[in-house]
Amino acid sequence: MASIWAELRRRNVVKVAVAYAIVGWLLVEVASVVLPTFKAPEWIMQVFTFLVIVGFPLALIFAWAFELTPEGIKREKDVDRSQSITHLTGRKIDFMIIGIMAVAITYFLVEKFVWVDEEPPTGVAVSEDRKSIAVLPFTDRSAAEEDAAFFAAGIHDDLLTQLGKISALKVISRTSVMQYKDTQKSIPQIARELGVATVLEGGVQRAGDRIRINMQLIDAVTDKHLWAETYDRDLSVTSIFDIQSDIAHAVSRALQASLTSDEEQRLASLPTNSLAAYDAYSRGKLMLPDRTTAALKQAEDSFREAIALDSDYAEAYVGLANTLSLQVDYSGRQVDNYLAEAGPIIEKALVLDSLLGEAHIAEAQWFRSNGDIALSTERFAKGVSLSPGYAPGHQWYGNILVQTGRLDEGVAELRIAHELDPQSGIITSNLAENLQLAGQADEGWRLCHELIAQRPAYARGHHCLRTLARGEGKIVDAIGHNRRALELDPGNPGFYMFHGFILNELGLYEESLAWFTAQPATIKRNADFHAGLGTVYYYQGQHEKALAAAREALETDPRSSPALSLLAALDLNDERNLGALEALSSVYVGLTGPAPEVEAFIAEHAMLLSALLAQAGRTEQAERIATAAVKSLRHIHVWSPIYIAQALTILGREPEAVDTLRRAISTESLFRPRWNVLVSPIFETIRGKKEYQDIFDALESHLAQQRELYLASELGR
Repeated sequence: MASIWAELRRRNVVKVAVAYAIVGWLLVEVASVVLPTFKAPEWIMQVFTFLVIVGFPLALIFAWAFELTPEGIKREKDVDRSQSITHLTGRKIDFMIIGIMAVAITYFLVEKFVWVDEEPPTGVAVSEDRKSIAVLPFTDRSAAEEDAAFFAAGIHDDLLTQLGKISALKVISRTSVMQYKDTQKSIPQIARELGVATVLEGGVQRAGDRIRINMQLIDAVTDKHLWAETYDRDLSVTSIFDIQSDIAHAVSRALQASLTSDEEQRLASLPTNSLAAYDAYSRGKLMLPDRTTAALKQAEDSFREAIALDSDYAEAYVGLANTLSLQVDYSGRQVDNYLAEAGPIIEKALVLDSLLGEAHIAEAQWFRSNGDIALSTERFAKGVSLSPGYAPGHQWYGNILVQTGRLDEGVAELRIAHELDPQSGIITSNLAENLQLAGQADEGWRLCHELIAQRPAYARGHHCLRTLARGEGKIVDAIGHNRRALELDPGNPGFYMFHGFILNELGLYEESLAWFTAQPATIKRNADFHAGLGTVYYYQGQHEKALAAAREALETDPRSSPALSLLAALDLNDERNLGALEALSSVYVGLTGPAPEVEAFIAEHAMLLSALLAQAGRTEQAERIATAAVKSLRHIHVWSPIYIAQALTILGREPEAVDTLRRAISTESLFRPRWNVLVSPIFETIRGKKEYQDIFDALESHLAQQRELYLASELGR
């Protein structure tokens, strides 16, 4: 044995082993840092490590069998022992080992004390700002015929939903992380852009009746792994949701984010037993963020398919209800149609799962559309408490808080939504538009322009710019932004209506009439189309045609806002009972009660209803609404002063009304001054006074200036 060891030392086999071990370890350590920087696949690191390991015995065999001589490398048995220089080669290897050891020690010290891992040891509390996570789009590792790219996207979206149920975590929404699919950006850079401390990434492989999901949680500061796991299961809905629940629990443990008992219960729940229903639901959910007419129709079909496959799938009912609601705003679905169909759908979802926050939020949307603001606000609060990571919930809750005068609270909710989904176009535009109302227009403009830079083909981004321009009285700019939005989403009736109404405001009645009559048949079926056409006739003094158009609009949609306004204006102007009082009273039941509440978004109709009540001799009711408006509308909305002036006129406080009007137009922020001021029958009692005439002249001058700018622009040619 001693002779063998002596021979190993003579042939430098021991020194080669030591040198190889040190060099191999150092190469593996360096590769583990360098390869992820270049987004190299995991298998490259695995192959590299395997080759280093395999090379070790080969190096030893080579050192035993061969010797380095002055004439080159020879087989050891062919070298005369008296001529051997292994002792000199050994000294060179000694120096090489010392040099390599110095490099290795330096690397170890730098990693240990310079590249400090900021993750605290087990048992030390993690700071709140570290309990934030972005889940990057999953890598699809399945065969193309499996259609697994879509399947992987559905799994990814559902995992985000699961993590979003944990109130202690800040989870970035899917819309914002999708831009990092196949990105070359580093984990720290992605985390900085999304404002998170950790990043979860992984891959999905679906093969026949098996599914494999591998996950890894990465500290964004050190770019090191906090946790990793691979799940290999039989393919079923149960296994998919078990894996997602396991991942959610593992992430919460790694970040020391505690779960409440309700959250534990929600994570453990199984939404459906049907894999086909799950696939259909996933397809529908992934279509919702686009908000285009075509995407919403596809989403509706997918959710209906999911419900047909599993009639107890609560999330599918919520998805369908949300789709129907969005179609009111983006695809021309009538409100009454939505209310009639969505009501039972939402009720079914709540019966199936009373702890589903998204169901309470869908119910809140339904109450809002039905005019019950108090119940809507209550349901929103409950919904976001149950699903704190659901960004649209905070978005819609914020919007209704703003509309009811709770401006600071509303903007705060919208900021939460934006933090959860910073790349969402609709959330960004909602926040920007409401920041203008809060007196922070500069930030609003910045957000809108950033949105357009990121997504130039996104119609809602141009709508965002349109809204801000409209709010500042820049009518020509607003028309241009609206025209671009219309080009990008030609199925959106709101974009058509805006252009027609703005032409009316500029006094271009013939152009407006031509615009409305030239619209496609799908738009002409919309109630607001008939109301817009009727408004042209009203401005031209053709009241019978205007009345026919208003009635046709209300037959299509009894809640059409412009149609109700038109009918009320005709009723007040002609002083005859056209049914406007009854129509408005049925829509806004609470306004005729003993304690009316006048929110900014119903202010126009509230003032028309008050004037109609006064005309009908119901003075006490009329004054209650007007008094409530004066009290509640102050400092809520840039356009609120106009409605306060109307309320003051109804109350007979004419000097205050004129003074309020004068202050209102000095801001040049009015969108519909012709409708709400110049031709409004509410101001009939002060119309002949000199003070009012000054306001009339100022507004006409402003509109004339905007009209000339429009006609001189390419848009007006």
